[in-house]
Amino acid sequence: MKKLLFILLAGLLITSCSDDTELYAPINGDEIIVVDEGKNIQSLKPNPHLNGVAVTRPMKVKGSGILEYIYPWDECGMGNEFVEVFGTGKATHLGKFDHYLSYCRSIEEENPVTLVEGYLMAANGDVLNTHLRINDDGTTAEGEDEIGFYLIFDFDGGTGRFEEAEGWVKLYFIFDIDERPTIYSNFGEGELAY
Repeated sequence: MKKLLFILLAGLLITSCSDDTELYAPINGDEIIVVDEGKNIQSLKPNPHLNGVAVTRPMKVKGSGILEYIYPWDECGMGNEFVEVFGTGKATHLGKFDHYLSYCRSIEEENPVTLVEGYLMAANGDVLNTHLRINDDGTTAEGEDEIGFYLIFDFDGGTGRFEEAEGWVKLYFIFDIDERPTIYSNFGEGELAY
């Protein structure tokens, strides 16, 4: 019996040491990406910016929070107000998270909004940086479809496991503008590579 076990273990060791297949250890420990002849044979694709170690994963997000308006705000200039967004939520790869965004918004419609940027913080303290996507023409990436009003946010780096993260999420929003501060809820999907 010991001899049979030894032969089986030796056979497994020999077959696992193939030069033709390169194995990348997963970031989160629940899958291994097998790359054969430079092609990913699984649905998850390596992120080229992270030396093939990270993979692009689907991401789902659901959250809620408040928007607070501060006027006047010297750093935003005359005729502008400072907007802070605080919230909580739950997302794939983050679990429960807190988030913060801020930007300057003009009281006058013709003046542009400054970059909306901030972060999502996972329960373990890892931070994922985010900002509202800006289109090539300088407008914000927003729209409305059969589901409702949406904004597209990009992810770019952070701390901990998100240090070199990249990705995006399309978030559908519902605002209660009759309340001050304004209350919102959102949900959406996208991709995250880390």
